[in-house]
Amino acid sequence: MKTGRVLNCEDPTISFSNLLRKKSIGNVVETLESRFNRSNVYYCANARTGIFEVMKHINFLEGDEILMPSFNCGSEVDPAIKAGAKIVLYNVNIDTSISLEDIKAKTSEKTKAIYIIHYFGIVQPNIAEICEYAEQIGAVVIEDCALSLFSELNGRPAGSFGAYSIFCFYKFFPSIGGGALVDNTNAISTHFKNSLPKLFVEKALVRAGLQTLIGKNLYSKFIAKLKPDAKEPNISSAKDQADFPDMPQHYYYRTAFNNSKISSITKALLERYDPDRARAKRKQNFEYFAKKTKDLRGMSPLFSEISSETCPLSFPILVDKQSSVCEALNVAGIAATPWWSGYHSRLDWQDQKSACFLKNHIVSLPIHQYLDSEQIDYMVETLEFILKDLKAAPAFLPTGKNMQIECFESLDGPLQIEWEGFLENSKNQHPRQLPVFANIEKEEGNTCYFIIGRKENTISAVALASLVPSRIFNNKFSQANILSGPIVNNEDDFSSFINNLKKQTIFKNVGRLNVSPYWLEEDAIIARRILKDTGFSSAETQPFRKTGIVDLTRSEDEIFASFSKSARRETRRAERQEITVQPITDKSTYLEFLALLNNLRQSRHLSELDPQRMAFSFENFYKKGENGIVLCALHEKTVVAGLQIYRSNVTAHGRHFAGDTEKLKELKNLRISPLLWLEGMKWAKKSGCKRFDLEGYDSTVTSDDSHYYIYKYKGEFSPVEVKRVSEHFTVTNRALHFPGYLKTRAKEIIKRILRR
Repeated sequence: MKTGRVLNCEDPTISFSNLLRKKSIGNVVETLESRFNRSNVYYCANARTGIFEVMKHINFLEGDEILMPSFNCGSEVDPAIKAGAKIVLYNVNIDTSISLEDIKAKTSEKTKAIYIIHYFGIVQPNIAEICEYAEQIGAVVIEDCALSLFSELNGRPAGSFGAYSIFCFYKFFPSIGGGALVDNTNAISTHFKNSLPKLFVEKALVRAGLQTLIGKNLYSKFIAKLKPDAKEPNISSAKDQADFPDMPQHYYYRTAFNNSKISSITKALLERYDPDRARAKRKQNFEYFAKKTKDLRGMSPLFSEISSETCPLSFPILVDKQSSVCEALNVAGIAATPWWSGYHSRLDWQDQKSACFLKNHIVSLPIHQYLDSEQIDYMVETLEFILKDLKAAPAFLPTGKNMQIECFESLDGPLQIEWEGFLENSKNQHPRQLPVFANIEKEEGNTCYFIIGRKENTISAVALASLVPSRIFNNKFSQANILSGPIVNNEDDFSSFINNLKKQTIFKNVGRLNVSPYWLEEDAIIARRILKDTGFSSAETQPFRKTGIVDLTRSEDEIFASFSKSARRETRRAERQEITVQPITDKSTYLEFLALLNNLRQSRHLSELDPQRMAFSFENFYKKGENGIVLCALHEKTVVAGLQIYRSNVTAHGRHFAGDTEKLKELKNLRISPLLWLEGMKWAKKSGCKRFDLEGYDSTVTSDDSHYYIYKYKGEFSPVEVKRVSEHFTVTNRALHFPGYLKTRAKEIIKRILRR
C-alpha cells in the first residue's frame, strides 16, 4: 500500500450548519411525498417504529404467520415478534434474490403477511408477481425499503408495490434516526404522536457534535477507552453462540419508541438534502468501485453491476475473514461493516445455509455521496493490502491435508469402479465426467487423461481432461478442457486439487487449462473465489452463468401444473394432433434430428455439429437410454422436434433442443417444446433425478437479447433461477495460447457482427 495521508472514508456526520440553509427544491421530503399520496406518508422515529405500527395494524392473532426473508438484520424481525406474529422464514438466494416458488411452499392457511426486503438498493425483480400471489391468498405485502430509498423498478418506485412500505433516512443522509411508513391501502389512520425519548435525543446530539469535531473513527476509539469492559448482555443460549452469535442488543426493538414521531431536527435536515444528487453520486461511486475491484483477489462483489434505476446503499463484497477485514479497514478510517453478522436469538438458523453464508461473509463498503474517486482509490488500495496481509492462503482456501494427484490415459476395471463410485456419491456430479465421454472426445481427435486426487489413499477429486490438438504446432495442444468439472465435494479439496492440477506435466505443452465445475448458488461463489485466487480468470463476460432448475421431487401432475397456462394448453393441443414422443433408437432418425439442430444453429450463426462425431456419441451413449436419451416428437412418422438429455444421479440436463419450424407451422403454429420438455422431465424423474437443469435461463433479459425467446419458452416451465460458476481458464503455456487466443477473439467479433 502506498504511504501518504490517510483519507477519511467514514460515514458522513451531521452538519448542523445545513439548518441555516434554505429548504432545497425537490428535497428528500418533497420527493418522497411526490412518489406516494402525501397523506399516506407517516414520518416516524425510525424504521423499526414504522414496522411495529404496521404489525399492530395487521392484528396478528395467536398462530398467525408472517413470511420473512432468512437473510435479515433481525431489527425488522423483532417488531413482528413483539406484535404477536409467528415468523416463518423463506429462503434468500446467494445473490439476495428471492423465489416466489419458495414463498408459495412456505405459505399456509395461517399466512397473514409477506415481508420483502429490497437489498442494498436493488428492488426485487419479481415483487409484482409476489404481490399478485399475496392478493390471491388474502395476505398483505410489506416492502422493506430501508436499504432502497429512491430506487425504482420499471419506472415504479420501491415501496409502491405492496400494501405497506418502510423507509429509513439515516442510512442515506446524515440525520438523527428518522424513518417513514407509507400506507398504500389508505387503511392506517393513526399518526406518530409521541416525542422521542429525551435521553435518546440528547445522546444523539452529543454524539453528532463529537463526531463532527474529532471524526467517527476517533470517536469510536474514545468511547472504547471510556468503557473498555462494556459489553451488551447476550440472551442467546451458550450452545448456539459458536455458530449463531447473537445480534447486537440495540437491534432488538425497544417499546419506548412505540408511536414515536420523527425528530424535528431530522425533518428539517431532510428538507435541505438533494436526493437526485445523492442518487447520481452513489451510482457513480458504485460503478467506479466495481471497475477498480474487478480483478482484486481475495474478494468478490455481491453485485458486479446495477441498473440505472438503482440508488445503491453501499458496495457489498464477499470475503473470507469478515471481522478481521472490517477491523483493519476501520483502523484505516474506512467505514466498513460486517453486514448483519449477528443472528436474532429467537429464530432457527440451522437450515438457513444461504443466509448464514451471507451474514458471515458480506462486508459493506461506503459509496455515499460525500465520497470522491480519490477516496475510493484509497479504499481499494487499502483493501488490497489488507487482503494480502491477512491471509496465509488466499481467501476461501483452507490449507487442509496435501492431495496426491495421479494421471491416467485409461481406467482399468477396479479404477473405473472407484471413479464411478466417487461420482455417484458426489454432490457436484455431472454426466460429462463419466468415463464413456473420454471415448467421445477421442473420436473428435482429442487426447484424454483421467486425473484423480487422493487424500490418505481415498479419492477426493476427479477430472476428465480433454486436450485439443494445436492446428499450428505438432504434438502440442491449444487447450485442455475439464469437462463440466472437476468433481470435488468441498472447498478445502477444491482448493488443493485446483492448485495441484495446473502443475501437472501433462499440461506443459498445453496453451490454456479450462475448468467449469458444476457448483451452484453459494457453492458457485466459493468456487469463483478459489479459482480467482489461484490464477484463473472467467472465460466468459461474467464470472457466473444463470440457469433454471425444475424440481423433480414433485409428482408428475404437480410438475405439469407448474407450467404456464399457455404451455399446458399447447401440450394438450399437441396430444390432440396425434403428436407422439418416443426415444430415438436408430441412427437415421437421430440424423434427422441433428439436421434440425444444425439448421437452428446456422440461423443463430453458430458452427454446425459434425454428423459423424455426433452419431458416434449417439451410438455409444444416448442410444442406450441409461445416462442419456434423445426424445423425438413424431407426426405421421415424421420428426418435427427433438430433445437431447443427459443425466447424473441427481441432475438431468437439457442438452439440445430443435424443431422443424415449417412442419410446425403446418400444424397451426404448434409449440412443441412444452410436450417434449415435460416428457424429458418424466424420464429424468423415473431415472431417479431430483432436478432438471434447463442449461441456461435468465428471466431478466430483454427482447433485444439474442437469448430472449429461448429463455421465454423455458420460463413457461416455472424454473427456479440459480447461479452457476462460469468456465474459467488459466494460461499454462503462453507461446501456445496466444495464436489460439487471437483466433477465438476474431471469431467472437465476427459472431457479434453477424448477430446485429
